[in-house]
Order: sequence, then structure tokens, then C-alpha cells
Amino acid sequence: LPTAEDDVLGYDASNDVNPSDPRYRTHILNALKLKARPQTTRISGELLSYLLVILKDSMTVGRLFSLTNDGADAATKTAVGSKSKKGSASAPEATQQEWLTAAQCVLSCLEELVRIVGSGGSDEAGKSLSKPQMLGGDAISASTITERTLVEMFGGMPALNDLHTVADLCLKTLQEWAGALDVASRGSNAKSYASTSQQQIVTALLSPARPLAAQKATLQSLLVLAGSCFNVLATFTRTLSLAFTVPHSNSMLKAMSSWMVIVMKVSTSFGGSALPVTAAVTDANPSIFASEAGLPTSKFPSATVFLYSAIRSTSEVLPYLRRVLLHSTHFALPNTWTMAHPYIPTFVSFATHNCNVTDHEAAETSASFLSSLRVVLGDRGLLECISVALVASGPVAQATVQTIPITPNTHSMRLIFLFVERIISEMSKEDIASMPVLITGSGSEDEGSAVGGSTLRNFWLAAFGSLANVAGSATPSNEAMWPVFDAYTAFFLKFKEKTCAQFWTKITDWAINRQQQQATNSAAAEGGADSKRRRAEGAAAEGNNASDEVDPEGGYTKRQVVIHFVYLSLYSHLLRKLKSIMTFSFPIVSNVLVELLQRYNPTPFVALSAKREAGTVFAQSAASDNTGGAWITRNKALSGPAFATATALMNSILLMSEAQIPEDPTLAARTGVQPDIFFAKVDVFNTFMPLILSQLANTQVFSHDSSDTSGYFRRAQSILVPALRKYFYALNGPKLWSLTQKELIKYLRHPKAAVRRAALLVMQLCYRDGGDVLCSFIMAEGLPAIVEMTEDPDKEVVEQARLLCNELSTITGQDVLHAMA
Repeated sequence: LPTAEDDVLGYDASNDVNPSDPRYRTHILNALKLKARPQTTRISGELLSYLLVILKDSMTVGRLFSLTNDGADAATKTAVGSKSKKGSASAPEATQQEWLTAAQCVLSCLEELVRIVGSGGSDEAGKSLSKPQMLGGDAISASTITERTLVEMFGGMPALNDLHTVADLCLKTLQEWAGALDVASRGSNAKSYASTSQQQIVTALLSPARPLAAQKATLQSLLVLAGSCFNVLATFTRTLSLAFTVPHSNSMLKAMSSWMVIVMKVSTSFGGSALPVTAAVTDANPSIFASEAGLPTSKFPSATVFLYSAIRSTSEVLPYLRRVLLHSTHFALPNTWTMAHPYIPTFVSFATHNCNVTDHEAAETSASFLSSLRVVLGDRGLLECISVALVASGPVAQATVQTIPITPNTHSMRLIFLFVERIISEMSKEDIASMPVLITGSGSEDEGSAVGGSTLRNFWLAAFGSLANVAGSATPSNEAMWPVFDAYTAFFLKFKEKTCAQFWTKITDWAINRQQQQATNSAAAEGGADSKRRRAEGAAAEGNNASDEVDPEGGYTKRQVVIHFVYLSLYSHLLRKLKSIMTFSFPIVSNVLVELLQRYNPTPFVALSAKREAGTVFAQSAASDNTGGAWITRNKALSGPAFATATALMNSILLMSEAQIPEDPTLAARTGVQPDIFFAKVDVFNTFMPLILSQLANTQVFSHDSSDTSGYFRRAQSILVPALRKYFYALNGPKLWSLTQKELIKYLRHPKAAVRRAALLVMQLCYRDGGDVLCSFIMAEGLPAIVEMTEDPDKEVVEQARLLCNELSTITGQDVLHAMA
């Protein structure tokens, strides 16, 4: 096809015109109008009819998949370069490759034809189409191109109808292939196929009569052809605008959404990492690929393993298709957004998937795509769609459009929530208060609705719940959590204390699943096996991962443990940022902390005698499994998440103590005026103090192994001791100091030397902080027990006791050991 540049340069050469001379610009524009456009339109109309015939013949299921040996008519065979009219042993494979090549070439020709004609016959104008079109931000406005304009551009209605036929053929092919791949990957039977052609495609891909290498080559060629189809649709939509796009919008969006799900499944099917070269498809059993890639063979059928391995074994095909999908959706969005609402959660999930965010060629488009969505949908619509994408594994997604849930393992939480934080920061308090998705919404794990439904899933609870969807026995990393917490902090600071207390109450109810606990208590009252069955059913309804096993004795599942970890980490983040501002939340979290201090301590001990006799001094608490931490002992696979949660629990207590430490810790002792400290209240102190100190005996959680005493002391030194030190420092009163020291002295008689050593270290640091004021009040009460520890059988305990005595001697100016002797 002739382009404007060719004609203008030819005109200039024949008339000795300098194109940069403004006096001759009129002549150049006349040349464009008189020569380039009519000639381009005339030739393009002739080309369309030929290209459409070849495309229809080449994109049939029988030819693309070598299901028949019957060729097309002689003219079409000549067009694609077929040299054999009769089938032979090698003819089917050769003919199939010819049809695939022909289809790809024709689609590329159609794309270039529409680009040249739609942009006025100019290559330079065509280059401008490579940039995403924002609403109202381009020279070619959607409102200025009508169907009449398109008819004039292509020289008549028949040519425009041919373009509609091309679009319909591409969309039909894409949807048919996507459905076939989905059915094949699930290993379904013939009853699952939507059409006969789908069954033929699956048969061709998975037929045992064909070599696996040939099947893989066919599949990869089809994926490249699918990318060509998306390129054509994007160019048509971009160039021909709304007048052409509206009849195809819904089918186009559906096809894009279906293929996005397939690409995301393939990208994350083997743990989110690329397949090793040695795991390429061979003639071996497909289950070998699963074991080589670390995938359980029982998780997916062999068809899935084969398909996903075949797609991922070639490094070029999957990134190509993924980038084409992302760019095509970005280009098509300005002209399809009116029908895109149900598909936006899938688009968000795809744009923020790690496979795109970590790809330097697609990362910029991913960020730009979110900005385009904000322009199209507005803040409220976009946040609602992100909320749906965050809980895509629940009943919401099943009722609308299939997608992949956003999780820390598979998606970039940083990209999503840095964008959300920017939205929240730019909004006023009144704007935020008018958004139910941020303020109210459902607080239950299994509730939610489609976008626009009567009940909305709370955005923040969906975000925190997505953090709990981590694979394996891990907990979400700080890199994944902190962007979410920062976004919530920006939201939190928009409101006053009373409103923030309501927000935090909702999050607390979600974290401990208060509604589920009520159902569990009701079932427990009925007793017997029926009680256990009801509790198991209730826990299963929370939306736990399939790998979670419900503890029939009332213990926590892995998802519940991770939710507790996320909740405590969020609370620590807010305390670290806001400090004393968060004191209003102490009464709200107190009951939760008490429960978690009990449930995450599988080895609570109570002193029975002041006399230290190994094996008789301490005995396990008589608390039942439902109120204690015995569930950790039963399920050792949860020791890692339980340790992370217990660490976050003690860190929260440390930060709560820091938030209420007065500037002068000895003020109350000297003046008798007691400041308003939450931990110093009688009922709070009597409840919290024994539970907090009991963590010293929690050797199972803090050592991962009850016999690893060195590991326990190392973790206690970095986690438990600082928390207990700050807690003691915050009490700020002689009576409370005395009671706390009496409880602490009990752990000097613990059977394990590491616990006794940790208790001595806590006392040493507490006396160092309190100085001579603290010593004057309580040193005499604890000195006999401290001196007694200098005769402990364990050398490390003796050394720690001597260090404490030296600390006391330095503070008081007297030799403590000599005085006691």
C-alpha cells in the first residue's frame, strides 16, 4: 500500500520542493489528500477480499490441527504455497505448518492495512497509534469517527463488513481455543466440551498417536497465532474507535479475560518460577515434569502438567503472549470501558502479576494501566474492583468472572498499594467517608458480592485477608505487608479517635473471627462428636486453603495463624508510626492479646513450691486444649507460623509499653501521683502480668525444638527480654514492681537452665533501667533468690547471676554478694 511519505517525497522530487519550507505546506497537504488516500483506499478494498478468503480457509480447526487431509480449493492452496495435492505420510504436519504461517501472515497484513488506512495513509501517523489512547487526550477522538467516516475511509460498506468479519473470526477462534485449553488442563471428559471443535482441539493436542515434540510445536504455534489475533483486535480498536468496537466489545473483553487467566495459571503453576531447561517436554511420563519442577503429581492431572510444561518450556512464546495481552488490553480500554466493569478484577490481577511487574518490557505498562483504570472507573469503582480481585478465590469470583486471586506469592503488593496509598492521600475525608467499600463492607471471611452488589466486601479486610493467602508454611514478608500497612495508615489518619476505634474494632473482630467463635461455643455446648463436626464445618467455611486441616480439638489452622500474624504486624506498624495516639485502641485489643498469649504457649507452667527440685517444681497447667496451646504440639507443621505470630505478639506488647512510658519513670514513686497507664490498672495488671511473664517458659515456640536450649535463649534475648523489660519499665509503681518481681522469681526455679538464665537477664536490665529508686523499693525482696542462683548447677546461669549481682553492686555502691555472705 502507498503511504503518505512515499507520495509526498515523490511529489517533492518532481517539483524540487523543500518539505521544510512552510510556503509549500499547502502543496504537501494537497498531495496527501489527492494522491495517497484515494489510492490507498482503492487498493486496500481489493486486498481485503483476498486476505479474508485466505484467513477463513487457514483458521479452520481441521487445518490448524491436522484433523483432515482434505485441502482447500486450488486457488487457496496456491496462495499459501502448497506444492502437494495428495496427502502423504508427512503431508498433514507440513500442511498444518503452512496454514499456521499463512494465518499469521494474513493477520499481520490486515493489521498493517488498517493502521495505514485509518491513520490517513501515513507511517508517521501510524507510529502514534503505538501509544495508549487516553480518554479525550488524542488527536483522533472517539466522538469524531462515525460509521460513515469508516465507510469513506475504506471505500464502501463491503470493505467495512469484511473488517467486522475478521474481528468476529478472531474472537471466535480465541474463545474456542481458550475453552479447549481450560477443559484440557482440567482433564475433563467429553461432557465438559462446549462444542465439537473444542473436543477436536483437545484430541489433537493430547492424542497419544502424535509425538510429544509435534504436539508441543503445534501448541506454541497456536499461542503465537493467538497473540497475532490480539494484536489485530487492538489495532482495530485503537484505529477505528467506538464506531467499529462497540459490537465486539463484550466478546473482546471476555476473550482477553479468559486468556489472562490461562497465562497467569501457567506462570504460577510451578511455584511462580520458570521451568528448568531439563524439564522440557519429552517422551517420558508427564508426571516427571511435576516432580522436576517441585509440583505434586496429585495436584494436577497429567494433561495439565503436559500443557503447562509445553507452554513454559519455550522462553519466547509465553512472554510474547503475555506482553501482547497487556498492551492489547491497554489499547482497547478507552473504547471498551463501558462494558469492562465485570472484567476489571481480572485485568487488575493480570497487570499486577509478578510475571508482568518483573518484566522490564511490561512493568511500565502495568503501572500506566492502573492509572488508565482510575481515569476510566474513578476512585470508587477502581477500589471496588481491586477488592473483588483480592478475594477472587471466594464465592464472589465464582458468581462473576473467573480470575486469579491476588496473593503475596504471585502478585506485586507494592505496585497495588503504593497506587492505593496515592489515591487515599489525594482524597478528602468527606470523599473517603462516602465510599462504603472503605468504611463499611462485609467483615466476614466468606461474605462479599460482585461489584455493584448490595453487599460489598470491605476493601481493607480483603487486603489483609489476601496477605494471609501465602503458600506453604511461610508468613508474608515485610516487603509484601508494609505497602498495605502504609496505605491503611494514610486512610487511618484521615479520621478522629472515635471513628478510628470503630475501624479497629471491625478489624479485631475479623482477626479473631468473633462470629465463628460464637458458633463454635454454641456447638461446644451441645457436646460429643456432633460438637467436633460442627466446629470443623465452621472452620472450613472461613475460606481456608485447601491444604489446611481443621483441628478437631479446637486448634488453629494455618490460615488463622497467619491472620493473627498479619493483625499483630499491622498493630505494631500503627504503634510504631503513631505511638501514644494509639492508646485508644488498648481496651479493644486487650482481650485479643490475652487469648493469644494463652493459645500460643503450649508449655504454660505454674510454680508449686518455692523450693527448687528438678521435676517437681513446675507442672503443666490444667487448661484444656481449647484454651491452651496444645494445638501447636499436635500440629508441628505450624511451628514456623506460630513462632512468627508469637514474635509479633511480644513486639506489640513492647510497642504498647513504649507508647505509655512517661518521660520520668520515677515520678510516681517520688510523688505518689500515679499516671494513667493502661497496664497499671488493677484488672489489666492481674490478667496480663502472669501471661506475659509465662512466655519465658514458652520454650517450644521460641526454640522450634524443646531440646534446643541455645536457640531458645538466643531468641529470648532478642524477642522476649526487650518486651518484658519495656513492660516492667511502663508499670511505674513500687507495688506493681514488687508483684512483677515475685512472679519473675518463680522462673528462677524453672527446670530448664535457659529459662532461668533469661529470667535473670530480664531482672538485670530492669534494675539497670530503674536505678537506685527501684533498688530501694524491691531489691531486698528479690536479693535472696538472686544470690541463690550463684550456686546453680548450670555454669551459664551462675555467670548470669553474678552479672546481675555486679549490676546491683554498681547501683547501690555496696558489694551485694559480700553483704549476703
